[in-house]
Amino acid sequence: KNSSKPIVAVLTMSTIPTDDQKEESAAQVKVGAIVKENDKHWLNILNAADENGTADDFIEMMVSHFEGTLGFAGFLAGFQFIGIGGFEIVDDTSEVGLFIIVVALIISILSASLAIIELSWLRFWQGFPTTEIRKLVKGYYWMFDIPGML
Repeated sequence: KNSSKPIVAVLTMSTIPTDDQKEESAAQVKVGAIVKENDKHWLNILNAADENGTADDFIEMMVSHFEGTLGFAGFLAGFQFIGIGGFEIVDDTSEVGLFIIVVALIISILSASLAIIELSWLRFWQGFPTTEIRKLVKGYYWMFDIPGML
C-alpha cells in the first residue's frame, strides 16, 4: 500500500514570479547551459558574451578574471616572501618547511607573471571582431587555464 500523501504547494504573492523574473531566469538558464560544457569552456563564455559582432564583453570578463588571479598570486607571493625573510633553519624539519615555502613563492610569482602577460595580450585584442577572437580562443584556450591552475 502507498499511504504517502501528495505534496501540495501553496502559492503566495512572494512566490509567484513576475514577467521580469521569468525573463531573467530564462536568460540565466540559457547562459548556464552554454557555459556548462567543460571541454570548450572559454569558447562557450565567448559565445554567451557575444553582442553586436564584437567580443569586448568577453575581453572585459577575461581581464577581470586575470586581474583577480594577479591580485591573489601577488598577495600570496608577498606573504611567502615575508615568511622566507624571517625563517631560521634549526633542524631538518625547518629546512623542509623553507623548501616548501620557496617552491610556493616560485609558483605564485610564475602565476602572477603569466597573468600580467595574458592581461597585456587580451588588451591588445580588444576591439577586434568576434570571428578573430573565436580563432584565438580555439587555438590558445589552454593558455587561459594556466595561471588559475598554478
